[in-house]
Amino acid sequence: MNQKNNTLRVSIKHEVEINAPAADIFSLACPVREEEWIDQWHCKLIYSKSGFNENNCVFAEEMSFPVLFEKPGTVHWHTVLHNPEAPRVDFLLICGDMALIKWETDFMTQPDNSTRVSWNLIMTSLCREVDEIGQEALSERLLTIIMFLGEALKHYCETGEMLKLN
Repeated sequence: MNQKNNTLRVSIKHEVEINAPAADIFSLACPVREEEWIDQWHCKLIYSKSGFNENNCVFAEEMSFPVLFEKPGTVHWHTVLHNPEAPRVDFLLICGDMALIKWETDFMTQPDNSTRVSWNLIMTSLCREVDEIGQEALSERLLTIIMFLGEALKHYCETGEMLKLN
């Protein structure tokens, strides 16, 4: 467990290979466009000049909070880096007064023109309640979210259809 000052920090990484161009996949990393490929996804767009994801876009959703903390709540997302040329998108997630999550996503073109999408998430606890959930359980919960997103993104990009939640 990586702790300092008794604060829990959890890191996970996940990758998925998708048979689609990086630019096409990158454009789907958008709170508005995610309604096309994430079953039951709904968000409140708080700030965006373009109406889509961009630097300093802010939105809120209530889908991931219960998966992480087993109770209702809102996660506010702030796009801190939106770089279509890289392509890369980074977010800061504010999970109420429970935790912060640094969310980094890279889209790497492969020699066969497929794309490797790589996620790196770092969660920092803000309270004893989250510390008590523990590193292993939080790692599993973060991985559940990112593995579903990877499967849903791959399915949508390769079939044109949304992967339904059971």
